[in-house]
Amino acid sequence: GLTVGKGAGAVSTNTAVGASALVANTTGTGNSAFGLNTLASTTTGNYNTAIGRSVLYLNTGSSNTAVGYIAMYNNTSGSNNTAVGDNALVSNTTASYNTAVGYQAAYSNTTGGAIDAFGYQAGYANTTGTAIQAFGLQALKSNTTGSYNSAFGQYALFSNTTASNNTAVGYQAGYSNTTGAGLTAVGYQALITNSTGGYNTAVGFVAGNSTTTGNNNVFLGRAAGYTNQTGGYNVFVGYYAGYTSNKANDGAGNTAIGTYAGYSLTTGDKNTFVGGNVTNGGAGYSITTGSANTIIGSYNGNQGGLDIRTANNYIVLSDGDGNPRATWFPNGWVFGYPTYTPLTDEQVVAADNANGSMSAFLAAAAPNGGQAGVRLRAGVGTTYRATRIDFYQTPASTTIPRWTLINDYDQNNTNDFRLYSGVYGDYVQNWRPDGTTRVSKIPKLSALVTQTAQLPAQALPSPPPNPHRPTPTRWMTMRRGLGRRLCLVQAGQ
Repeated sequence: GLTVGKGAGAVSTNTAVGASALVANTTGTGNSAFGLNTLASTTTGNYNTAIGRSVLYLNTGSSNTAVGYIAMYNNTSGSNNTAVGDNALVSNTTASYNTAVGYQAAYSNTTGGAIDAFGYQAGYANTTGTAIQAFGLQALKSNTTGSYNSAFGQYALFSNTTASNNTAVGYQAGYSNTTGAGLTAVGYQALITNSTGGYNTAVGFVAGNSTTTGNNNVFLGRAAGYTNQTGGYNVFVGYYAGYTSNKANDGAGNTAIGTYAGYSLTTGDKNTFVGGNVTNGGAGYSITTGSANTIIGSYNGNQGGLDIRTANNYIVLSDGDGNPRATWFPNGWVFGYPTYTPLTDEQVVAADNANGSMSAFLAAAAPNGGQAGVRLRAGVGTTYRATRIDFYQTPASTTIPRWTLINDYDQNNTNDFRLYSGVYGDYVQNWRPDGTTRVSKIPKLSALVTQTAQLPAQALPSPPPNPHRPTPTRWMTMRRGLGRRLCLVQAGQ
């Protein structure tokens, strides 16, 4: 029958409505029990409110509020909990400071504390995990012992079990994660397939969508890093940045910033691309397997006659339209646009790659469709030292220099200056520094220096008036464009 009164103990501040409501109370105060068997086991607990059949049935704790069929049924000494909904926090025993709102919200929780679960089966499987926040239908549904997780959105972090320190915001964000820790997924299906990968950050619509086991990635922007699965240590920032990148086994380490930057990367690694372009693709857009390249600007990897889609170790500085303005090839710099193919080693006189050499280039478009410019190369061999200067104007299909000046110091301790016409053509002039075969101590050309200065327009200076006595200071300067000049200087005696 219906029982209305103060419950057992006749404490004046208690209210009991329903059969066996507050039936065991002795000294507990400020309790309200509405429904069959509500607060049936409470003896000394205070300030509890139970509404619904068998709500807080085993409770001995204080300051709990439970509303709904068998809500918090198994709670014993847990205190300061709030459960609203059928079976909400039904398994809770000793845990405190939990809030569960929704059908079977935090259903399995036993001793996990500081839980906030809002939504149908939100945090359903949690048992001992602490400090979790689950907001949305089945958010963090599978979590058991993982702690310090936050899931906001329907199915967010749905599969998470034991992993901790994860944050997912958005529909199915971090959905498949099981044991990956330290994740941040913000956006519709961001990091949706991540399973065991750890310390990944994805912000944006389907950002990092395919990542499974890759670690330490940052994806910011719509579909950034979309195809990445196992690659790690990538930073992709921008609309579709790094879209197809998928270097395996945490070996990628690419950085792509800008719209479509690094879009076509597959297995290339250690690249740095900065620049976006909707029309031609962003920096490094077309590069696929190339590695260790650096691109600043909108050069997409195959523009202006320069194709490095599968090449390595290039540096390209380009403008906003993707035109290369300065390029580091494996054997020297090229300045200017359009670019050209540098001289091959076979065309370089007195150069020894085994012992080291260095080059620098200046180039500009020539009226005939080719290029005009200068190449400076210093080489050191086992039996000689040489410095070569090529002045040339070529058709587009060749890079043969038209004039070549060489200063070489050979194994016979002789210093020769030679002026060639063509690559290996006849001597135009050939002399020794002092006009004889005797060795002379002359300054050696040993350094390449690139300077930038605002200089008045000028032609190439005349050569030294006496070839037998070169001037002891800078003796050759070529100026191009807005104050760029490339200089050979002399050092030593």
